Amino acid sequence: MAAPVPRLAPLLLLLLLAGAAHALTLAPRAARLTPRAAVRMSFFSDFFRELDNFVDDATSRRLGNGSKFYGKRKSSFYGADDAERKSGAEGEDYTGPAGGSYFVLSKERDDQGRPLRFLSRKEAREIARKEEEERWARLGQSDDLRQQFKEAVEREGSGEP
Repeated sequence: MAAPVPRLAPLLLLLLLAGAAHALTLAPRAARLTPRAAVRMSFFSDFFRELDNFVDDATSRRLGNGSKFYGKRKSSFYGADDAERKSGAEGEDYTGPAGGSYFVLSKERDDQGRPLRFLSRKEAREIARKEEEERWARLGQSDDLRQQFKEAVEREGSGEP
């Protein structure tokens, strides 16, 4: 028979987050308390803020090597000298526009067929315009070549050198 432990995990997380929210509401009251009480409240608010940053990093897949793909970490779980840590944990990473059509995949592919980078729609239009100009330039050259060939065949048929 399965133990009810998996059902307790979300409940414990919810209680922990509720405690963190409650501790953050106590921070303004801590200013009116004695210095000793303020230090204790500061410890708890700092602890819960760091816990919140760690949970953000864990849910955003920034732990381990994930910071290279999903942005720098907020928490100081890996220490104060962590190179993959943000300078300020309050700011959010820019993830780009929420709409799906704002970025276009580049035509350049790696050896596994994945696009190498994302282009803005403006960059994609510029690249498409350049490719179109090159295509028409090649067609113009081929038309010149075709015309020269046609003239050469006509000259040979007429007996002219």
